[in-house]
Amino acid sequence: MFFKSHREPDTTQLQQTLNDIEARLSTFLQKLDERANELLEGFLAEAPGIIAADNHYGQGYSRFLAATRGQISTLRKKVQDVREQQVTQTMYQYDNAWPAGSSGNKLLYDWQNRCYERINNWEEALYAKETAAIEKAEWKDYEPLFRQLIDNYNTEKEKVHCKQCGAKLNIDHMYYYSTYVSCDFCQTQNIFDPGTNARLLEDTARKLAEQRCKPILDAHVHQQQRERALYHEAHELHLSMVHEKSASVLSQKKSTIDRLEAERQEAIRKAPELLEKYYRDMFDEMSILLPDLKEHNDRFFQSIKTSYLNRNH
Repeated sequence: MFFKSHREPDTTQLQQTLNDIEARLSTFLQKLDERANELLEGFLAEAPGIIAADNHYGQGYSRFLAATRGQISTLRKKVQDVREQQVTQTMYQYDNAWPAGSSGNKLLYDWQNRCYERINNWEEALYAKETAAIEKAEWKDYEPLFRQLIDNYNTEKEKVHCKQCGAKLNIDHMYYYSTYVSCDFCQTQNIFDPGTNARLLEDTARKLAEQRCKPILDAHVHQQQRERALYHEAHELHLSMVHEKSASVLSQKKSTIDRLEAERQEAIRKAPELLEKYYRDMFDEMSILLPDLKEHNDRFFQSIKTSYLNRNH
């Protein structure tokens, strides 16, 4: 639709069209929100039983989690389709009909920004709910489990005797797999099998260390989210300046944008620093729990720092 008159056309019909689409979008997101809540409630109801009955490798829970995530991804795909077909396509349809600076053009871009913001907020809220549900389902207090595994190991090693002379073997190291242990009395080589509990120790120690250091990881994620939020806030202000005529308002918005950008750069600086601190503290915790693995943990941290952390600074 193109207008040749010098008089700016009435925006009533355009406003009605945009209002209808925005209302349908709101209803659609609400229904998908209800569906997402149903899926996550069902996940939380079934997950404990599946985890309790699962094997050590967690294959049953992994399949269940993947299926739930697949259903959540389907909801996201529906929203992406609506964004493209309803919002973006409507902009393409009407944008050329309203010249820059006209009331209709401003109406269109304000509407588009509201719709995009609503969709972005919905997606962020869904991600937060999904993450919280998974964390709740998988949460376990690894402190008593780790202590129990250590106690079991210490109890079992006291029961091991030399197959040749019968003397109690002196096992003064933590072994995670079968190994040869020499008898202090007759020097016979004996096979010591620490059992399944010992093989679970390293994995349990890592999970306990991650649990202890989770506040640092949460702070890292918070800085990442803050950076995105500040970017979007500044972007919205940039868009609002396109049709602004008042010099004082433009100056105020420019000042606000500068402040937001300074805060965003601070978040960009802090996020990788917190992630590096999380990994450093986590591996240090593992070394406290299992001191014999300190050298291994230090090498692992340096490998992560070199291959991943340094590239994200």
